[in-house]
Amino acid sequence: KIPESASSKENEGIEGGEFIVVNHNADSSSFKKKKPKSALKKVKVRVLSHISNNSSNSNTGVSVAVKRSVSKEELQRQKKLSKQLQLQESAESASEMSELGLASPTSIADAFVDSPHISHTSINTNRDNSQSPSAKARRKGPRVKSIRFSATNEIRMYTPNPKEFEIDGNKPTDVYGPNYNSAKSKIRNFFVVRAIPFTYGASSSLTTLYFFLELVTNYGLSSKVIGAYLSAAYFTRVVFTSISRYAPKTFVLLGSVAALVGFGMVFLSQRPESFWIMNDEGLTFFILGSIFANSNETISATQMLVRDQHLENVKILGSKLKVHFFMSKLARVFTFAVSGFLYQNYGVEGVALYGAGMVCLQILCLIAYFFLDIYRIHHDPNNAFGEDFIAMKPECRPTFSIRAARGKRRLFKSAMSKLNKTLGKYYPSDVPQNIIRFIIPLGLFGLTLSSMCIWASTALIVVDDFSQGYLVLGTIFAAASALDLITSSFLLSKGWDTKFRKLMPEPYNFFMGLFGITLASALVAVPSFSVFVTGFMLYSIFSSLLSAALTEVQGSSNNATEPVTSQVMRRLCTAGSLFALPFLHALHPRLPFILGLWYALLSSVTFTVYMWCFPRGDDVELDEAGLQSTATRNRPSRRPERNLVRSERVMLARLMKGKDV
Repeated sequence: KIPESASSKENEGIEGGEFIVVNHNADSSSFKKKKPKSALKKVKVRVLSHISNNSSNSNTGVSVAVKRSVSKEELQRQKKLSKQLQLQESAESASEMSELGLASPTSIADAFVDSPHISHTSINTNRDNSQSPSAKARRKGPRVKSIRFSATNEIRMYTPNPKEFEIDGNKPTDVYGPNYNSAKSKIRNFFVVRAIPFTYGASSSLTTLYFFLELVTNYGLSSKVIGAYLSAAYFTRVVFTSISRYAPKTFVLLGSVAALVGFGMVFLSQRPESFWIMNDEGLTFFILGSIFANSNETISATQMLVRDQHLENVKILGSKLKVHFFMSKLARVFTFAVSGFLYQNYGVEGVALYGAGMVCLQILCLIAYFFLDIYRIHHDPNNAFGEDFIAMKPECRPTFSIRAARGKRRLFKSAMSKLNKTLGKYYPSDVPQNIIRFIIPLGLFGLTLSSMCIWASTALIVVDDFSQGYLVLGTIFAAASALDLITSSFLLSKGWDTKFRKLMPEPYNFFMGLFGITLASALVAVPSFSVFVTGFMLYSIFSSLLSAALTEVQGSSNNATEPVTSQVMRRLCTAGSLFALPFLHALHPRLPFILGLWYALLSSVTFTVYMWCFPRGDDVELDEAGLQSTATRNRPSRRPERNLVRSERVMLARLMKGKDV
């Protein structure tokens, strides 16, 4: 303890230790004479206790200094403590602290030990020292924080949990997200990540191919009616793809129910018992049902359901979207292999029953997922509100309010914009933004239109021109889908992706993809079955490569969504091309493939000329310093958005832009 006579002495040593008592009211020059600046740097401060109220100098501010040697680690730790104390003292006024029952500035100074500098802390000795034990007891609990709301100009208090500041490096998922090992979480993730995308992929690939083949071969309709049917089916897909992203639960369920009705109408159109309803042998039922079956194009909405389950961690979200993506691809392979056998033995009735069964399974999975999701509690990673506050999910019910739909659209656009800025900040593309704005619409134009022409005409060419059976047709479709799945797996794997990017860096991978689909479109048009199959398989490989490259660069740039003008033009051209396919096939069986070749060649040549003649000024050249600074993004970080691999970035970009229909 400090002797009582210490307060009356000025700049004297205390018996029993190397102490220096400093009077704050004394002249600073006298203090400098006793201790030079070089000695002050080696001094550490410790305020030991209050001066008694009975002392004659009770209002005098006193600091006591002790000389001792300090290590560098202690100095750094003590600097952090001093900064925290300064912030706390500046944020909390004396009146608020007294009302809340916090410790006095003296007791705070008691807790501040071993500062690297002399702290002239003013001590108010008029306060009774009997409060110090309770203050020390309160300091053992959590610190009280305050939030000021500018709208009402009021201060609301909350107590943060001490676990908020504890980070377990061995379990990053416990920090960034909920416990995914719980039974409810596993069941929800199974439905939304695996079951629902599988049923979507199994039912959405049947309508345009086999139903179109049935109209041409068995009904003998005119080219105008068949073209109108193809355009109507395409616009149905476009509508449900566009609107389902803003209300995913509502429109996924509505689209599934409409698809089930469509498959049922197609099945009834083949039964003679239902011919009495229409006098056209079920043709009207067949056309309407096959159009309704296209309303199950809701893959973009199912991605939003995955996002709702993993809002806290974008890295886990990217990995779950990757599984979601591959499940839909795997379902296409399985469906084409099974549907060829069904169409060979049972006709269009078997295909319709298979589609209806898959859609029924999808509806059951959706209902089970919605029921579990209603009672899901939003995860609070920091537990800031303790157990007294629980944010429950709002009641799951469809809403038809235009105002509510606009609000959901704004929230959705804001969330996607934030995700796009995150990818653009930490994973910028090596291609300048001016080139990306030109690559995205041009690449999507050539890829979408050529793919639509080739896939829609392949069934007619295999059956009519090459005289192959439906089982062979299903095998060709399944093999092409399997190559698409394998190519995507290699491109999204870390090892193969690194090797490929060394061989084909940006933008040379775009050249490879565009010229690859052009070459494959030319081989498909050759009147030889072996060459046709080879070209069809190559087209599946190069289209997968180009799609992955376009998706990645689209997500990491400030052009995450295709411009509205480009979307309208591309979709109008697609609808016009589908309407023209029956007319071109009637003129010559190879003309639909020539149309797809023309689209691919036009996109490739335009892209080459633009890249060759593009004026590369200082404003669009790559910043070497910036590229070197992005090399640090490979370092491990506690922030999940800094640890994304390429497959996760591609999947997040697919979430932002939706499906290119």
